[in-house]
Amino acid sequence: MYFVEFVHGLIIDARLKGSYASLINHSCEPNAQLRQWSVKGTRHVVVSMLCDAKAGDEVTIAYRDTVTSRQWCCKCGKDTCVNSDEGV
Repeated sequence: MYFVEFVHGLIIDARLKGSYASLINHSCEPNAQLRQWSVKGTRHVVVSMLCDAKAGDEVTIAYRDTVTSRQWCCKCGKDTCVNSDEGV
């Protein structure tokens, strides 16, 4: 995840200066989600786990939950894949 439009007008761009969040990949069966918090009037986006994870587990989010997903095509092949016949 190098850049994502989390909500209209809030784009996270990790191409020039990023964090470990830039290593988050997509899954149609994600184990994490992006959440927006406001702390003293400043917006923060955090990665929130949807389930317990062990050391070494890959952190994934569903790109379909982001605004930029309109221009993105999944090919993960999972049964719930957004591009499969049975997918979401």
